[in-house]
Amino acid sequence: MQHRELDVGFFWSALALATLGGFALGAFLTWRMAWSQNLPPDLAVWIQVHGHLQIVGWAGLFIMGVSLFFLPRLAATPLTRPAWVPVILGTTVGGLVLEALARLVGPRFMSVSATVVLGLQALGAGLTAFGILSYGFVLVETFWPKRRKQDGAIRPVEPFLALMFVGWGTYAVTHALLALAAAREGMTLFPLAWHRWAVEAFMALTLFPVAYAFSVRTFPLYLQTPLPGPGLRRWGWGYAGVTAAGLLASMPVFMERDGSRWVLLTEALRLAWDGVVLGLVWDLNLFVQTRPAWLPPDAPRSPHPRTGQPPRRGYSDYGEFGRFEILLYSAYAWLTAAVVLDAVGIGLGWLGRRVPYGRDPVRHAFLLGFITLLILGMAQRMLPGFMHRKRLAHPGFVVWTGLLGNLAVLGRVGPLLGPAAPWPFVRALQQAGLALSGLLVLGAVLLLAWNLVATRYCMDGRQGGTG
Repeated sequence: MQHRELDVGFFWSALALATLGGFALGAFLTWRMAWSQNLPPDLAVWIQVHGHLQIVGWAGLFIMGVSLFFLPRLAATPLTRPAWVPVILGTTVGGLVLEALARLVGPRFMSVSATVVLGLQALGAGLTAFGILSYGFVLVETFWPKRRKQDGAIRPVEPFLALMFVGWGTYAVTHALLALAAAREGMTLFPLAWHRWAVEAFMALTLFPVAYAFSVRTFPLYLQTPLPGPGLRRWGWGYAGVTAAGLLASMPVFMERDGSRWVLLTEALRLAWDGVVLGLVWDLNLFVQTRPAWLPPDAPRSPHPRTGQPPRRGYSDYGEFGRFEILLYSAYAWLTAAVVLDAVGIGLGWLGRRVPYGRDPVRHAFLLGFITLLILGMAQRMLPGFMHRKRLAHPGFVVWTGLLGNLAVLGRVGPLLGPAAPWPFVRALQQAGLALSGLLVLGAVLLLAWNLVATRYCMDGRQGGTG
């Protein structure tokens, strides 16, 4: 059985949903918030739809597309049901669009067709859940029977990949049940506590583990970091234990029943999660090298087969993918900032000090800073090869993508860390940063889309050269 070719529809769908849906909604809301303009009366619904489109429509579809192509090759095991892939894409995307339209546009027609609107809301969430669960089933069915025979390439990251599937299933089922419960109550707003818990579960169980697993397997080639250490599997199972305990303890059914002692327990588990993540970042050897690099700096390197140009020092490419490393380093810097902000906030609370920020800047440092910047960097380094292209169409775009992306995160996270500055000039910068943050990241994503489309359709595989 041969491996299935790359299904680029996942990436085009992710880019379309991001630019027309998730990031567009975020840009609209942050602009109006920053300038104190009128917001939609159902603002909480808009925020929930924005978050759902971002984590499933943007990050989730990229994860699906890459993992369905890359993981079978990493494990030397072709997909058992390749014909399911278009169904997975169609139901996931169709469900996302249907639910978003029902929740954002549907309330205007609730007075005359509430049953139809609420039914479409539940149907959209159900279709998305079906696509997600089908995706998980296909990959698990592919790997599980041969898990003991797989070579060393996938075994170090097995705990993280196992968590990825648990996270997908947890979020899909929880979101679908919330949609159904809200429809039965005649509402488009999902229960707030459970919705927040589902998002936190997806971040901890799927987004971080899959991002870290792909980093561990690709950074030694892309950034010349060391190969995974012998203790990575133990780190992985430790991360799984801390994450599971923290998510179980923070379930709304427990948080609403118990008092301050239970809150203290959940905060202690969050602090442990932060510590494990910092340990995993340290073990990646991205910023501080404690183990030898996969390829020593003085190792002989092959020049470019066509131009004779040597590879960039410290990298395996010749510059044909642009300065993608800016985005990868930035992503892990923002991840570090997110967990440090979370830990500092918990510590200040324990000391009886007023915490000037809540979970929002931590969540955006993770989702916008870590996940989005990592996608922007990995997509431009990894996808050309998956498309049988030897270079990006526009390598120079990559540095601008990194600049716009980092400015967007700074503008979104910075103003949320405390009250408005007393100085008018600084206060104006805070307002402008928040207002422009959505437009800046939208520009970064549009540059990525332009680059990937041009790479796929305006070049052939003979152009350029690979390292």
